[in-house]
Amino acid sequence: ATHLASGTNTIFADCYSEDLDVPSLPGGRMIRTKIQASHIIASGSIPCIFPPVCIKDEWYLDVE
Repeated sequence: ATHLASGTNTIFADCYSEDLDVPSLPGGRMIRTKIQASHIIASGSIPCIFPPVCIKDEWYLDVE
């Protein structure tokens, strides 16, 4: 998903182990969280077709 305010690519990772190294995209960020429906919907929120999704007071959509 893409953070709407900053345009930063964001990976939401639901990792079994905190020690597992999950690399971020270049110029992006990785957020460890329990994956919920909102994370999946945000990853498919294509502008002009589906609205952005609010996750923890931040808006995300799919622009890549």
